[in-house]
Amino acid sequence: MGLEAASFAIGGLPLPSCVVLAGIAKVNRAVVTRYVGRLQNELLSRILKARILAATRDFSTTAHTAQRPGWDDQKPAYVPGKTTIPYAGRVFDEDEVEAAVSSTLDFWLTLGPEGEAFEGELAEFLGVKHTLLVNSGSSANLLAVSALTSPKIPEKKRLRPGDEVITCAAGFPTTVAPILQNGLVPVFIDNDPITGNARVDQLGLAFREGKTKAVMMAHTLGNPFDVAAMLRFCRAHDLWLIEDNCDSLGSTYSMPASMAKELKLDHLLKLAEQNSKVSPSSSQPLCPSTTIPFIQNGILTAYTMHYRDWETDRKSTRLNSSHSRASRMPSSA
Repeated sequence: MGLEAASFAIGGLPLPSCVVLAGIAKVNRAVVTRYVGRLQNELLSRILKARILAATRDFSTTAHTAQRPGWDDQKPAYVPGKTTIPYAGRVFDEDEVEAAVSSTLDFWLTLGPEGEAFEGELAEFLGVKHTLLVNSGSSANLLAVSALTSPKIPEKKRLRPGDEVITCAAGFPTTVAPILQNGLVPVFIDNDPITGNARVDQLGLAFREGKTKAVMMAHTLGNPFDVAAMLRFCRAHDLWLIEDNCDSLGSTYSMPASMAKELKLDHLLKLAEQNSKVSPSSSQPLCPSTTIPFIQNGILTAYTMHYRDWETDRKSTRLNSSHSRASRMPSSA
């Protein structure tokens, strides 16, 4: 790290100099004969932070080998009968640990530069327009349902207390809790005993004209439900489909590009241009992942941000303004 005259709060050095971050040479105060200068606090902070982050990467490489991605050569080899296969777990390397420690050093305890960068990069990866970072999968589900109760949504499409939402009889509690928290009525259908997912053949039995307004389903243990059948049902009855991806971010559901076109999955058709098949991790307007609702519709993004940020986030205002000329809400987003 180079030093110049402005790097010093007091004094300076007569020749061009630099700070070597690879190590620290400690000397006894008694042998120091003359102080020539003192670095600016801002520069000293950058130096200390760089050293901490370098040590953080070394620590992560040493301590967290088991959490590395499966394709990483540094991940320990799988040993049948000995290696534990967890139901779920964190997958990361030194890049994520460095980013987390960096945010802590800067004392970004809420959404900051790293969070905003993550939102943008995840949206690009998924092929959707927006993602919103929240603190938990439970909060993501709550935001997804609450956004659809916004008074800004046309009355025909808005979720109101007493409206019915079809969901699965056996699953994670926070798939159902947001339905109840918003005064809605969950209507349960059975699980397939093989996949654990909802039996799509029972959707019609649970539907009531004028009362059913949405379907909220999770992909059980990361095993995708029948996305095509679920979408067809929701489009046929003009229902919202809220997809709980808390266990399934990274799972794929393959369909021909012709089917994606039929189901109006425009964002996935863009991915199909680069692949021979469409393999969505998400395909609906409001899709809560572990901590991230990812959303295709800009208007819904604004409404969701209002709930997340107590209607104070400037970005949500800009998003809402940019879509103010939309004459109506899309029938199923």
